[in-house]
Amino acid sequence: MFTKKEKITISSYDQNAPQWATTHMNPDQCRTEFEIFKQYLPAGKILEIGVGAGRDAKRFTEAGYKYIGIDVSEGLLEQAIKNNPNLIFLLQDVYQLNFPLLFDGFWCAATLLHIPKSRIHEVLQSIHRVMKPDGVGFL
Repeated sequence: MFTKKEKITISSYDQNAPQWATTHMNPDQCRTEFEIFKQYLPAGKILEIGVGAGRDAKRFTEAGYKYIGIDVSEGLLEQAIKNNPNLIFLLQDVYQLNFPLLFDGFWCAATLLHIPKSRIHEVLQSIHRVMKPDGVGFL
């Protein structure tokens, strides 16, 4: 299902997750984008695609959103859970999103850059399947 390059990327994140987390938890990163996002969707159910170490998860829950985060890296999910032990994080890839509910919005910061251009349509269709018709997203 994953390309060779994607498998290498996932393995690298798994192996280096603790070190990566120490350099990617700046709470000011994406703050401006988040404030704009809130103007379009002030509340609702959010799916974060590519949670990394969980930096943005805290921001969403503190703002009152109902939150679920996914990542394909087990190592990064461990860091996200460590940083946000009371939140829901799932090991899931963006190609096969499958949820029993639809989300009001999604947040996908610095994740799709890892998707081969030849598969981007597949990913966008997968995201579309789990969004409400008037859903809001950040890429």
